[in-house]
Amino acid sequence: MTSRAQTRWAAGLVAGAVVLAYANSLHGPFIFDDPSSITRNATIVDPTNWRAILRTPHFTVTAEGRPVLNASLAFNYALGGAAVVGYHLFNLGVHLAAALTLFGILLRVGPKLDRASACPPKPWRKGTVCTAAAIAILWAVHPLQTESVTYTVQRAESMMGLFYFLTLYGLIGVAERQEAGRPYGGFAALSIAACWLGMGTKEDMVSAPVIAWLFDRAFLAGDFRSALRRRGALYAALALSWVFLAYLIWSTGGNRGGSVGFNVKVQTYEYWLTQFPALVYYLRATFWPHPLIFEYGTFWIVHLREVWWQALLVSGLIAAAVWALWRRPAAGVAGALAFAVLAPTSLAPGTTQMIVEHRMYLPLAALLALLLFPARRAWPRATLATAGVLALAGIVLTWQRNAEYRDAVGLWELTVEQRPNNVLGHTMLAQVLDEEGRFDEARVHVERALQLNPHFKLAQDELKRNHTESERARNGVVSGARD
Repeated sequence: MTSRAQTRWAAGLVAGAVVLAYANSLHGPFIFDDPSSITRNATIVDPTNWRAILRTPHFTVTAEGRPVLNASLAFNYALGGAAVVGYHLFNLGVHLAAALTLFGILLRVGPKLDRASACPPKPWRKGTVCTAAAIAILWAVHPLQTESVTYTVQRAESMMGLFYFLTLYGLIGVAERQEAGRPYGGFAALSIAACWLGMGTKEDMVSAPVIAWLFDRAFLAGDFRSALRRRGALYAALALSWVFLAYLIWSTGGNRGGSVGFNVKVQTYEYWLTQFPALVYYLRATFWPHPLIFEYGTFWIVHLREVWWQALLVSGLIAAAVWALWRRPAAGVAGALAFAVLAPTSLAPGTTQMIVEHRMYLPLAALLALLLFPARRAWPRATLATAGVLALAGIVLTWQRNAEYRDAVGLWELTVEQRPNNVLGHTMLAQVLDEEGRFDEARVHVERALQLNPHFKLAQDELKRNHTESERARNGVVSGARD
């Protein structure tokens, strides 16, 4: 089989695995933040009003201050209104493109990750193709990714991940074309456009220019100075995207409507302490993704002694990543990418969501690359066989998790079963039960939420709504659409 045929077969295998894993995700309803960003988002209903689309909603929803994300929702709305299938197909397409882009990146940098390779670093080496495909498949079908693909509005994470990968892929193309003395403008435009689009999709893209420079040093130029000398103009264009991102952050009041930032009435130290167990959980879920929880709820940690061992572990991993950047750049840049993408949500205090599974969308790729390339070098056949078994398991688990998204009530019931003291979970379960006319059941959960936190405004509002709509139902009045 020729090298190109091997690559095509491997790419087809990646694509097939993604489609198989998410084939049952296309009919899940809008849940949680979906309605506020889609069905109640007035800025996306007119596809010709680009000014409104790019300004985004001016209330705290996922699409606020993220014009590229909002434009993608407007695109779907223009094609099919609020029909869920189109939105899920778009999400699947983004995830598939991200998986194939990751595969393309690994083909080109794999030999550097495989430090014992005595062969020329050619992307068509059979071992590299197999390993790159295995990593891309395991990443794409890992059940941790379901929240970024099946939960509609969290395309924010998968789109950002795709643009991050394309920034690096364009950089590779520029370097390869420069070495061959060929025009590279198209790849430079790809890298720059992807970086700017990523900034307009989600703030976690902020590290892309720095990671690109570290990536260049590790895999392409060999040192920092050479990377800047050869591709300084490219890095200047990438860094300018920070100005665009700063404007978008400013447009939301600098704190996403009071939900995230250093001025949201949250104790910064206590929030930072919550991130030690969060990061350890992400690491554990990479290897054992069970149980997956849609909403983990809010929790606070007051003393370092409560999370001392998690703090030691995370600090050790950060130190290892810093050391590797200096002594083992190829491995170091993977570790740096994982921590850099998690840094914005780990450092900027938030009022809710200390643990969120979709935050692992990009870091998971770095962790899998760090694991599989050394393993394949030490145990070639066993590693690929194990990867095949894990890929099949990932497809099954992802299929099962997608099925849980098919029913909003069932998803929230599972959430409160897993996290009985989750105030938001009980409130949202009450809301979806109210929407189905199950008012008595809903009241039990909203009252439980207020027992846990009497000052939780969303629960207070939901209790009032429950009383109003149950009274209307008893009087035979048909309730109108919820707002």
